[in-house]
Amino acid sequence: MSALAIRGDGIPMGGTSRTAVGTVVAFAAALLLSGQALGETVTVSGTSYTNTTVLELEDPTDTYRVTKPAGKQIVYTMTVLTAAPACAEVYLIQGHSVGATFSAYALYSLQGCGRSFTTTFSPDSEGTAFTILVQQGPADDNVQYRLDVRIEDQPFWANNLIMGALCFVIFLVVVIALAVARSRRRAAQAAAPPMMPPGMPPAGPPAPGVPGQPQVPAAPPQGPPPPPAQ
Repeated sequence: MSALAIRGDGIPMGGTSRTAVGTVVAFAAALLLSGQALGETVTVSGTSYTNTTVLELEDPTDTYRVTKPAGKQIVYTMTVLTAAPACAEVYLIQGHSVGATFSAYALYSLQGCGRSFTTTFSPDSEGTAFTILVQQGPADDNVQYRLDVRIEDQPFWANNLIMGALCFVIFLVVVIALAVARSRRRAAQAAAPPMMPPGMPPAGPPAPGVPGQPQVPAAPPQGPPPPPAQ
């Protein structure tokens, strides 16, 4: 019997809400008929952790307390080692206390029974305390699985979004300024008079006559005609 009360259609009991990192699904945990509570709880220390164990019918869940410092990210992988059709579910939960009800991050959890699941959780806005809960499938007796957990540095873009946005704005302003300066320079060059080749005399008033033909000297002025002879 599953340690979490899941409706027949596979939808967890409880409600859903939105956070900065996606949907949080509220699960209602149910104690087993035998009165057993959630199973083994392990505190993960260091930056790397691996555990191989077995989920049994009388102990169907394991929980792992993980601390994620600011600027770090959780990378975890759950792999079922028992032959198919054995499967398991895995949930990432905020906080270190898992009681009768809890909220799991839907984007970072395997809500349906599966044989392998891996994910990376980076946001710093959700605090530093988290729990990974592994649960056996609804029809399985004993399920062996391996859980690998790593605490890694966040990539630059994940931890420096504001700095990245500021650099992009500065780059955009520089590109626009260069484009405006180039456009103004082209406009000034188009409005300036053409440059004279070196050695050419400055332009003066045009000479009389037809250009390109020799000039004929004008006839000297003539006086009045002489008087007739007597």
